[in-house]
Amino acid sequence: MRDFGDDVFEGTAKYYAKYRSRYPKTLLAEIIQTFKLDGKGRLLDLGCGTGELTIPLAKYFTSVLAIDPDEGMLREGQKKIKKSKINNIIWQKGSSKELDKLKDPFRLVVIGGSFHWMDQEVVLSQLYTLVETGGGVVIIGGAKPLSCDPEASEKDKIVQGVIKKYLGEDRRAGKFIYTHPEKSFEEYLQNSKFRDFRTHYYKTKFDRTADQIIGQLFSTSFASKKQLGENTRDFENELREKLQNLSHGTKFSETLEFSLFTVRK
Repeated sequence: MRDFGDDVFEGTAKYYAKYRSRYPKTLLAEIIQTFKLDGKGRLLDLGCGTGELTIPLAKYFTSVLAIDPDEGMLREGQKKIKKSKINNIIWQKGSSKELDKLKDPFRLVVIGGSFHWMDQEVVLSQLYTLVETGGGVVIIGGAKPLSCDPEASEKDKIVQGVIKKYLGEDRRAGKFIYTHPEKSFEEYLQNSKFRDFRTHYYKTKFDRTADQIIGQLFSTSFASKKQLGENTRDFENELREKLQNLSHGTKFSETLEFSLFTVRK
């Protein structure tokens, strides 16, 4: 079992809420269409972060349970809806290791960007008992860079070089070294009890300044301010200077691909 601890994103919430890449509207529309969402039933957002899926999907359900192990993430999610009319979300501290505490059935479970932190096989087995017949599970893979632009490639080299200078060659994951799941998301889903496995891919272009790139890094488990510690300011200054020299004050364009996997009970 891969267990990186529940504090892997400690201290990243405000950067996560502000700088993480937003899911394409076409991806959200596919979820709504696939499961014929109509304002009824319950939604579980497992590993909800700051509500990137929770909030736009909330109006399609009677009630929503948003679970995350990081209290900072939950607070940021609550801030986002403070001035809105959304009032059907319960924000709850917890993790995929506590699914046995949930009793009531869910029409849909969504997991966006956090499935690779979980014990995938066990989680899917437990979710099968929590999802109502006809409902399903949605899993979204992390955003994958697709841009072949020379400047974007050079930007990536600079970012990786500075990260390795301050944090070493191995990718961090909280206080551990990150290791990939043994199987792909597709394999775990196809081998589960769920049926009707489908895949979708969405490309979206993002333009980011040097400051936005740094903010996005501070939202991660591998280059957070907690990871950098006393080297945070030096890291930030060096990376900003190198990026600004490359871009001459303009934004970096990048095309990212999001993967959407759906299964039904």
